[in-house]
Amino acid sequence: MNYTYIVQCADGTLYTGWTNCLSRRMKAHNEGKAGAKYTRAKRPVKLVYYEGFATKEEAMIQIGRAH
Repeated sequence: MNYTYIVQCADGTLYTGWTNCLSRRMKAHNEGKAGAKYTRAKRPVKLVYYEGFATKEEAMIQIGRAH
């Protein structure tokens, strides 16, 4: 399963991304260096929305629609 997700950063801004493992990606955003550069300076982040898709391409298309 692939997911499009939206997180809310500590400063109230939103970040949209895609992943194939939500729990691993949230951990990366909040703890690791593998999180998006944008969210590293705005921790902690909170998952506010996600939607599952069968393919990576479908999930990535939704990111474009979210912006």
